[in-house]
Amino acid sequence: MNINPKDPLAGLPILTVRRVLRAGYRYTTWFEGFVQDQCHVSRRRARRIIEELVALGYVEPHPSGGWSLTAKGNMLVMASAR
Repeated sequence: MNINPKDPLAGLPILTVRRVLRAGYRYTTWFEGFVQDQCHVSRRRARRIIEELVALGYVEPHPSGGWSLTAKGNMLVMASAR
């Protein structure tokens, strides 16, 4: 999968989203605070980012109450921006 580094995703540059998802890839599940810290945004904004990523199919709710990557999210983590 290739991505255009100029494209936005969830209201952020796609490279920022890819960086956050790559950082979250190490964890089984992550929470709003993780996105808040990674993106330097408010908790409310982090929640909206996550909601949009869920709607687009990149992340999904985890039984623990957090979120985890989907297959589509994993593809974005591995995507090239060339």
